[in-house]
Amino acid sequence: MERNNHRQYEEVCQSSDSDDDDDGGGADFDDAVVATGFGKFHYTVVLVGGLANASDAIELLCVSLLLPAAQCDLHMSSQDKGWLNAMVFFGMMLGGYVWGALGDMYGRRRVLVVSLLVNAVAGLVSSVVQTFPAFLVMRFISGLGVGGSIPLVWAYTSEFLPARHRGRALSVVAAFWMVGNVIVALVGLAIIPLDFVLTSGSFSFSSWRLFLVICALPSLSIGIWLIWLPESPMFLLLQLKNSEALAVLQRMFAANTGRLAKDYPIHSLRSLET
Repeated sequence: MERNNHRQYEEVCQSSDSDDDDDGGGADFDDAVVATGFGKFHYTVVLVGGLANASDAIELLCVSLLLPAAQCDLHMSSQDKGWLNAMVFFGMMLGGYVWGALGDMYGRRRVLVVSLLVNAVAGLVSSVVQTFPAFLVMRFISGLGVGGSIPLVWAYTSEFLPARHRGRALSVVAAFWMVGNVIVALVGLAIIPLDFVLTSGSFSFSSWRLFLVICALPSLSIGIWLIWLPESPMFLLLQLKNSEALAVLQRMFAANTGRLAKDYPIHSLRSLET
């Protein structure tokens, strides 16, 4: 496999050199991605995308697990429980449209970071609110965040990947959804049955609230991690920011090959048609 990757890399480099010499438009984007190799950088992006996917799964499933423990504290009827479950999905429906449009305007990474942090903050706040209406609003806002991060994870991750590796890599990202389901179930089994309540006046904090705090941490940590990753080079090309896209590809090349960024064999990129 490594020999085939190297051969494909050499062919792309030769083709790109020819394009740079004969065509003032620069190298094709797909060829430019292949020329970065496939290694550490791509493994990192796939891991971050997978963990973001897992954090969304955790946020969706956690409410179902805590309902039996929370119904007394929040004085929930059966109808209230139905609204609580539905409200997350209402938020997802709206968030998917809003965050998707914002991602096309302002960048996949930037908007993905915001959506994950919205999810995390809503989860943390919902762990301390003391009334059902406030809890319902926080879960709706959490749904807004999840609805944005789910499509943006796929767009952001796939735009770094060479076509040859894309299917396998995205399958790994998809598998993390089940990882999130397993994690939230295990954490719920460990935390929710704990018998403790912290009180101060009308404020109370019990085990199911601690469970919510823990479930918000993956979204928070992945959102912060993404701040240090670059924007999608495809998005930058679509925004006619060719030099910035080239800088990202050089960074990918350096991380994947261990060589200097200046050794990246492609020196100009052909703009993508919109």
